[in-house]
Order: sequence, then structure tokens, then C-alpha cells
Amino acid sequence: MELDRSFIMQVALLANTAYLHEESAMFRQLVVGLIDEQVRVVQVVPDNLALSETNSFGQILTWRESTWPFVLRRRIMELAEPLEKLKVDLIHVLDRELWPAAIRLAQRLEKPAVLSVWSVEDLDHVNQIAKLNQAAQTAVIAPSGPMAQAIIEHLDADMAVEVVPRGIQLGELLERPSLDDQPLCVAVSGNGSPDEDYDALLSALRDIADDYPQSQYFLDGQGTNQHDLWQMIKRYELQPNVNLVPPKLEHSEILMGTHMLLQPQALGRCRSLSLQAMAHGLAVLAQADPWMDHLIDDKTAWLVHGPDPSQWQNLIRRVIEQPERSDQLGQRARRWVGEHRLASGQIAATLDLYQRMTGETLKFPSQQRARASES
Repeated sequence: MELDRSFIMQVALLANTAYLHEESAMFRQLVVGLIDEQVRVVQVVPDNLALSETNSFGQILTWRESTWPFVLRRRIMELAEPLEKLKVDLIHVLDRELWPAAIRLAQRLEKPAVLSVWSVEDLDHVNQIAKLNQAAQTAVIAPSGPMAQAIIEHLDADMAVEVVPRGIQLGELLERPSLDDQPLCVAVSGNGSPDEDYDALLSALRDIADDYPQSQYFLDGQGTNQHDLWQMIKRYELQPNVNLVPPKLEHSEILMGTHMLLQPQALGRCRSLSLQAMAHGLAVLAQADPWMDHLIDDKTAWLVHGPDPSQWQNLIRRVIEQPERSDQLGQRARRWVGEHRLASGQIAATLDLYQRMTGETLKFPSQQRARASES
């Protein structure tokens, strides 16, 4: 007999290829978590998307992407009729490129909208959206307290701003392979654009490779054109040691079998990759980033301050030469994720916002400065 479920609302999750190539696992987690909380979910995704990047449990509505803003807006607006037939209560937009079109869509449907901010680069676009927000009730989700506070301070209009940190499934504690059994394997996550931070890291990796010539470095460049980065790699004669990771490769595949995760840049971007590494007890070495409050020195990661090859080399050698310290860091990070960044917490906070937007009075920036600064 089919289980009788009482659904409390219907939500449309609107995503594009850029978001889903980077965060497909996070998208699927959000879909499953909301369905578990009796929310009907419509996955509004590009029509060229692989089925593996969606979730079979939620309804799927497709649209055709375009690089032309006016064409993109028209195609998003064409979703109004099917979404109205589906009786959606709220639209949640997961990438800033879709914000303007999605706000107009929400206005057409006379439904509230939620906009997810994941990067400091998104901040400049929030005010543009606020100017469009004449009829639609809109809230902004920020992944950290510092980012939420920055949004609030720069807003020219009343829009709700909520801190909803990204969460992750804790997963199993991965056993790091012994260097006696396999070569040193290092995952590197950045934006793929060569800069002084990459230069400092590659300089350190050159020295590491001199001592460990079979070492392998897997560079995840978030889908950018990596030609210029490859030229920097060639300058350090690291071609035999470097592998450029395809943009669609799952984060778990990047991390599996590696000895550490390195983040050479402070991008102000909340990717789930570092959280996933922490959840599995993998040592994370990162450039200090004031926007990301999950990077806590010696608790969740070992941090580098500035483009300094010696700092990178010292920390990488610590992981190699003092595996017990590396394991202890991974265990501390895993415990912290279990206490502060579980997927269930993200789902609960997101659902709470949905419920208030579709029923209760929202708290606006003047009422929430203290709460954002405390988060």
C-alpha cells in the first residue's frame, strides 16, 4: 500500500548548468532533504542535464539555457504556466545568473522567491535584484555570518537576509592510504586562474615533487579555461605530476584516495568540497578566508596566510611526515562538522525560511543585524 504523505508546500528549485556542474551532490541532497520533510519539490533544470545530476524522487521541469540575457529571461518566463499548473508556493533560485529572470517569474506567479548567495562575487548583484523586487516577496540566503552582514549593510531596500550554512552528510571516516603503498596524492581546489596564490603553491609542490617524484596533484579548476594555469605548471616542470580534473567529476571522486585537500586561494566562495573533505576526516590546508567561517585554524583546517611557498611546504610536509597530527586534524574537523554543519541543519533552516515566507511575517535587515553578526 502506498504511503499517504501530507505535503506542506510545493517548492521549485531553479538551477543552471554552472551551478549543477559544481554542486550536483548538494543539489540532490537539498531535494532529498526537503522531500523527507514533506515538501513537494520541482527540479527546474536545463534540458541538456544528465539524469545523474538530478534526483529521481522529485518532479523535473526543464528549460533551454542561453548566454543572451533577454533570451534567458524569456525562456524562464515560459515556465510560468507549467509552474502555475503545478501550484508551486515558492521559487528558490540557486545561482545569481538566474536571479533577474527568476524575480520576474515570481512576480508573474505572485509567489515569494529565495535567492542563494554562495560567493562574495554575488554581493554586488543583490542591490540590482532589490530594485526589481516591487511585487515579489524575496529573501536572500547567505552561507556565513560575515557574508550575511555584508549583504545587510549594502542593501538599499528591505529584503530578508538569512544565514543558512551549508551542511553535509557525515559519511564514513576515510582511511588515508600509506605512502608505502601508493604515491603521494594531493587534491587542489581553486578557480583555475593563475595568480600569485597558485604560483606560491606550485613553487611548494615543485620542492615536494623533488623529494617525492611519483607524487600526483589533482587540480580542480571549477570548469575555467586552464590554459594559462598549465603554462605556469610547465614553468615549474610539474607536467608529469599534475592532472587537471574534469569539471563534472564528483567531489567524492576527487577526494577518494588522496592524502590531503589544498585550497590555494581565498575566493570567498562556499564550495561543499572542503566540507566534504572534513566530513570524511581528510586534512584540509587552505588560504585563510575571512568570508568562510568553516575554515578554523587547527580545528577544521591548517591555514596559510598570504602567497607564501614556505608556509605551504611546511604544512604539506607536516601531513606527510607527521601522519598522526594530520589524522588528529581530520578527526577534529569531522567532529566540528557533526556539531555545526550537518545536512539536517541546513534543511531545517531552509524549511523554516520557506514556512515563514509562505505564511508568517518576515524579519527585515533592521531587525536582524545582531543575529547575522552572531552567526
